[in-house]
Amino acid sequence: MKLLIFPEDIEIYKISKKIVELNEKIEGLECERLQGVIDNNLYLRTLAEDQLREAKAERNKKLEELKNI
Repeated sequence: MKLLIFPEDIEIYKISKKIVELNEKIEGLECERLQGVIDNNLYLRTLAEDQLREAKAERNKKLEELKNI
């Protein structure tokens, strides 16, 4: 039995291989972008936690001042 390979088959293979390569690049870029979003969200959460801590400290300070009046 002979295997017939047509020029179109070779072209289809090349295109399919290129599509796979592009998909891998896209996945890599999506991972990098998502990591950037995650890092940004972690930074914002840390910033918000710091602000919350400062606000609580200020509130407690004012409560102490009111108690001493």
